[in-house]
Amino acid sequence: MRTPHASLLEEQKTANVTPLVRLVLTNNGSSATYNQGILLRCEVTEQVYNQTAEITLDNRNHSLDDIDYKGWKAVLSFGATVDSSDYYSPLAPMWVVEQRFDSAPKMKFLYLSLIGLPNLLLEDRASYTHTPSLSNPLNIHDIFVAICNGAETPPATNPLYPD
Repeated sequence: MRTPHASLLEEQKTANVTPLVRLVLTNNGSSATYNQGILLRCEVTEQVYNQTAEITLDNRNHSLDDIDYKGWKAVLSFGATVDSSDYYSPLAPMWVVEQRFDSAPKMKFLYLSLIGLPNLLLEDRASYTHTPSLSNPLNIHDIFVAICNGAETPPATNPLYPD
């Protein structure tokens, strides 16, 4: 559960809130931060086992043309300006799973699709139902022990990796 800064909570109760949004993307020591102006649209779904976001960035100046953000970690934050200071409350981290470019007259856009950890776990290729057979003496424990002991490839009789 997020706990916003006390000043941010108080500011949200007033009628003249200046809302803020920020996207920070990181990958292997590289980072990029986008705020209002370049961050045109942000649709977020945040549920217990479902966390997604669709982001639209302004790419009129072509500064994003050569960047592949797929796989980057993304932290989206919402906030407000309080007494000339910006306060943000970050959402849980998500990851960029899709990126695409689009254009309209005099406009270029970069669309990013983000998913959170629950969604990544649901898409995990290791999610496999193992039903042992009488002809296959290996079980999940044997496969796990072989991998932990440094086997470069799973045992040949592993049903997860058919020939």
